[in-house]
Amino acid sequence: MATGIAFTLVGPLAAPALAEPTPATSAYLGDALLAPGSSGDYISTKLYSAERMSNATITVRYDASDVSGFAQLIEHDEDDWECHVAVDAATCSADFVDLDESGVPVGFIRLVPKGTAAPGNTGKLRVTVSAQVSGQNSEQAVKSSTEGQVTVGEGVDVVAEPFPDVSAPTGASFTQLYGVRNVGDKTAHGVVAEFRSGFGIEAGGKFANCRYDGDTLRICTFDEDLLPSKGYGASIPLKLRPDTMAPGLQLIEVTWMTPAQWDLRKAFLERNGHENLVGQPGSGSEVDLVEGATGAAPSRTQRVPQVDTAPVGNLASSYVKVSGNLKADVAAVGDTAAGSEGVLVDVTVGTTNRGPATISESFGHVDFTVPPGASATKAPADCAPVVDGEYLLEKKGEPGHARYLCFNDWFLPVGGQSLHSFTLRIDTEVSGSKGKVELLLVGTGATPQTDGDPANNIAYVVLNESGASAPTTAPGAPGHGGSGDEPGLPITGVGVAGIAGGAILLLAAGSGLLLMVRRRRFRFTV
Repeated sequence: MATGIAFTLVGPLAAPALAEPTPATSAYLGDALLAPGSSGDYISTKLYSAERMSNATITVRYDASDVSGFAQLIEHDEDDWECHVAVDAATCSADFVDLDESGVPVGFIRLVPKGTAAPGNTGKLRVTVSAQVSGQNSEQAVKSSTEGQVTVGEGVDVVAEPFPDVSAPTGASFTQLYGVRNVGDKTAHGVVAEFRSGFGIEAGGKFANCRYDGDTLRICTFDEDLLPSKGYGASIPLKLRPDTMAPGLQLIEVTWMTPAQWDLRKAFLERNGHENLVGQPGSGSEVDLVEGATGAAPSRTQRVPQVDTAPVGNLASSYVKVSGNLKADVAAVGDTAAGSEGVLVDVTVGTTNRGPATISESFGHVDFTVPPGASATKAPADCAPVVDGEYLLEKKGEPGHARYLCFNDWFLPVGGQSLHSFTLRIDTEVSGSKGKVELLLVGTGATPQTDGDPANNIAYVVLNESGASAPTTAPGAPGHGGSGDEPGLPITGVGVAGIAGGAILLLAAGSGLLLMVRRRRFRFTV
């Protein structure tokens, strides 16, 4: 498995004295493992900014002189980045980079072992990063320097064995056999399995040598030796959550790596706020990795760290075909507001899930028409204007349009809402002026056939309502807007009518639907 290299900041950086100070930045570089004779590793530096920094020019300088006896830097093509390698150094730069506190990978390069590399070789990779805000000169750039440890380990080669699809009804338990094979010529001393799965999959038990995020299986560590040309397997109990939509598909993936590679990945995840992907250890008995019916003898002797020489074959996946009939009733959310001419009012539109199934994949968009007599002075960043029947993604969040298409969250539990807030100006006071809020069911998470009640997919925003109550579904507890994930459609020129029609075409595809579904994007529990 490829192990990203990152670096640890030596100390906080002071912003230069500017009329508008550059936000303080920090960066992270972890250790790296190389295997003799392998294609090396792809490296990028994680750069953070205490405040959002837009359109920054980033320059990353790598110094590999300390590892030059066994490793070298190689240029790596990456969009928007330009890198140049000279002897034992490399410089990578890019313009118009946006930074924030969550961190952005910068400075993409490859570090590869030389023919002289041998297990046990170690040295430092040094790096200097500068961030320069647009309009500043180079003396005003914020800089930091640090280093990461590079180690050459013993090369091994393990690959994931394919595992079959299974079928089970909502709420049912089942067991999956995860296999791994040592296809190299050296014994692999232990192995780690990292799991990813759809929301509907949860652990059927908690083993002491595995780690969990709540009821979601994340990691299992096995101390057994894997002998060359031998295959091994671990039987893991799983179950479907009782609110898993049915019928449907839930994806499971497993990636195998060496213990030393997992140590690097674990450190990176924890440093970057992804402790949920590391999980907490279980408290039950241990699950064994066995060859046939007999497990190999555990091996806990301290050795040179091992690294996989060909991680491309370390991942395997399968589907759980969920049988039964459990739908999600998704409903449009409207709003009401009142005000005289010239007054600004806030309204919220969106989607709510009335259950009983949780939605864990892309399921639709909200088509919102601004009520007559009003204009949008503020639009959320996850809503694109609709002009002449086409929506324009490059103008998301732009005010002043009469119609918007808003992107919903990919994950919507029972009782959850995906909401989008607009500010409207009442230009002309019209009693009971209504703007339609229509839920367009597209994607794979919900379709007209899996919706529990299609009749509530239209609501209204009503301004200066009078008399009888308006046909709206009022927002409930505070929610949040859509994730902004784009549904894989072209940037411009997409007809809104065609979006709704896409769901019908998918359903009409018959046996071709399964093939298309297997290539779709799944939301994993992260």
